[in-house]
Amino acid sequence: MTSSKNTNSHNRLYNNENSNGDDSFSQNFNDDWSQFVSEHKKDFNDLEKSKSAKIFRKRINQAAEPLRNIAFNTKPGPRDNTTSSWLDVDKTMDEYGDDFVAPNPHFKNVSITLIVLWSVFVLGILGMILSVLVPYFAIYTGSVSAFLFLIGGAGLLMSRKKDNTSSEDYNEFGKGARV
Repeated sequence: MTSSKNTNSHNRLYNNENSNGDDSFSQNFNDDWSQFVSEHKKDFNDLEKSKSAKIFRKRINQAAEPLRNIAFNTKPGPRDNTTSSWLDVDKTMDEYGDDFVAPNPHFKNVSITLIVLWSVFVLGILGMILSVLVPYFAIYTGSVSAFLFLIGGAGLLMSRKKDNTSSEDYNEFGKGARV
């Protein structure tokens, strides 16, 4: 079985020197670093008070400002909605009253001719579809279905046309003058 070799180890050279297990390298490093900081303390203070450092701090604060706004946002979100919705049917009906009447469609005024015209029109459409799908019957079904389609469509258009609209619009007001 092969083992992985870490050739990118940051302490590769020092691992060989410190193979005895003591912590002399880290102690030496800490001593060297503290000595370096004490020697250059004046330079670090000058850098800290420099114009570049102030600009750097200012840019850090500007970059952090949107994050502060996001973290401490007090605006309510979409899930914080406490108002009632039209989806709360029971609560809404109780609040606004229960005088709602569901629509009850009725077919009292549908004439027989309108039903016949719609059925002829639909038969014409179905016949045209049949003539396209079955080419053997296309001569007969195509001509018959085209005739049914035209008769049904013309009949439906003629039944929608009202002869005298003014007499039907104001029946409850009589035939008097209209302002």
